Amino acid sequence: MADRNDAGGEAGAPSPDEFDEIEIERIGEFLSKKGGVMLLAELQAEPKRFVVLREDLKISSATIRNRLEDAKELGLVSDEPDYNSQGQKRHPLTAKGQVIADELQLTDLARIQKQIWKLEAEFEDHLEEFEATLAQKTTELNDEFQREVTKRYS
Repeated sequence: MADRNDAGGEAGAPSPDEFDEIEIERIGEFLSKKGGVMLLAELQAEPKRFVVLREDLKISSATIRNRLEDAKELGLVSDEPDYNSQGQKRHPLTAKGQVIADELQLTDLARIQKQIWKLEAEFEDHLEEFEATLAQKTTELNDEFQREVTKRYS
């Protein structure tokens, strides 16, 4: 099977067809967890600090920590932190993590995941509005019912 190295890709970087089936399955499980796809997408261009990931991903700190640990166990994020010019710890992808992040971009999964999150947030906003309206209508209906009962039995 041809891989990126055969096609003039970056030497030394693993290609997706060099991963075994079990590893691919484990990576698939990681990507299906909340924040998995987006974590790799956020780290694709450069290592980032935890606080930046928290701001950009808009998921809980615990979820980000869990995904970082999962990614480290899978060899997608380096165990060795990277430090910026201010000495702040950043989380870099490994060569394997970079290959997966690049594939995510090529297949548009990160963009689709962002759209899903946006739609989920929009749904939550509309659901809150609906619940507020329903609560208001329920009060109005109960008040009307009480007036009718009072009128009939007074």
